[in-house]
Amino acid sequence: MLRRVVWMALALAACSAPKVAAQNLCSTTAQTKVACTLANVYGVNGLTEGGALAPINQHEGVFGTSFLSNLSAVNSSIGAQLGELPLVSPASGISFSFNKSLGILVPSEYNFGPILSERASTVGRHKILVGFSYQYFEFQTLDGLNLNSLPAVFTQQDSAGCSVSTNNAGSCAYVRDVITTRNAIDLRVNQYTAFVTFGLTSRFDISVAVPTINVRMAATSEATIRNIGSDNQYSFLSGPGATQACTEAAPCFNRTFFNFNGATGVGDVTVRAKYELWKGENAGFAVGTDVRFPTGDSLNYLGSGAYGVKPFGALSFGIKRVSAHVNAGYEWNGSTFLAGDITPVTGAPTKNNLPGQFVYSAGAEIGIIKRLSAAFDFLGQEFFNAPRIRAVPFPELGQCLSAPKVSTCNNNFGPDGATVDPNVEQFKASYSTQDVAAGLRFRLFGHFLLTGNVLFKVNDAGLRSKYVPLVGITYSH
Repeated sequence: MLRRVVWMALALAACSAPKVAAQNLCSTTAQTKVACTLANVYGVNGLTEGGALAPINQHEGVFGTSFLSNLSAVNSSIGAQLGELPLVSPASGISFSFNKSLGILVPSEYNFGPILSERASTVGRHKILVGFSYQYFEFQTLDGLNLNSLPAVFTQQDSAGCSVSTNNAGSCAYVRDVITTRNAIDLRVNQYTAFVTFGLTSRFDISVAVPTINVRMAATSEATIRNIGSDNQYSFLSGPGATQACTEAAPCFNRTFFNFNGATGVGDVTVRAKYELWKGENAGFAVGTDVRFPTGDSLNYLGSGAYGVKPFGALSFGIKRVSAHVNAGYEWNGSTFLAGDITPVTGAPTKNNLPGQFVYSAGAEIGIIKRLSAAFDFLGQEFFNAPRIRAVPFPELGQCLSAPKVSTCNNNFGPDGATVDPNVEQFKASYSTQDVAAGLRFRLFGHFLLTGNVLFKVNDAGLRSKYVPLVGITYSH
């Protein structure tokens, strides 16, 4: 009966992956999607015609191309990594060993296995393990840059015969203007994971992990129009965040904008199959494969939007109350909008493959007293050809004289001629993340096991939390 239930669960997971049709992903109908929070921080259309800039002297600023391209860099970097949040190991907990004197299987009393990594042993023939865990992520940095203070510079598009690169004086002086921004992103994720493992044989088990995710994202942008052309061609509209009533006589060059979205739903279901190839007296080696199904709504950051396959190996060994393990695997991922561009300047939204990654870990477990053990892990991931961001300087064009003498402009760049603003740009490169984890596992009563764990970051690459707390409970029978 249990075997039939397991295979029905696998079939259901395979059939429940959503299909996403191509569309304007951050249009009016989709503006409440979490992935569109940044794209719509200035309104549905951003800093484009009809957006947050007021027409003055019959001219409206057109910063849309620069706005979308700069923020899409941050969007894709965040989205590509949110689909890879760590899950608690679905098959570790109370293990059973054969007691020769009693002639029966008895539960472990001292060592209850790893928390975020994998041991070689399986749960046992016709044994079942069910559990629930909670993890909290509060992201502070992206590729080492503080999410609470991300700079971005938006530049004016060429228009009406006026070019930023050539004709940018006189009546065209307005094309020299830029909008400098300081952006704060508040991104928090609560992940609740239910999992079940069933031993088909003494060496082979199947696990299914189903996360439910609550994600909240807020974006605040403090924007300043740099009136380099000295012609007051641009002004922000009056509204929340404006420091004054905006008029043609008194234009607003500073304003703060805010946007917030949140979502709750089922994330990406993961199915794991593990087989213990070799089992010695004090050691063992197993191979397995994780398959991730894109069941979560990727545009709400509830899932990756792509299939993932990760074969892995797990070697473990131990003596009495002390055990250790080493894991390694490689994950292949499909394509998703999160790794592409959901707000293209021209054309349709695009998908890209999530970066492949090599994952590895090493750890140890120690039985402290009866019913209580400690678990320690070092976890590493190597992401290949992944979207990233980095800080770059942006030199403004030199200041023009005040109107009406706007034909006199300083064409020098850099510190000798103008201000240099902080900015970010996107690039692709491989990078590594490393974390350490420490936790305790306590056998409450019977076959119930309580888990507490904290994951700490070691380096700043990627989308990072300083620490990730975890609590969980499992039942083995």
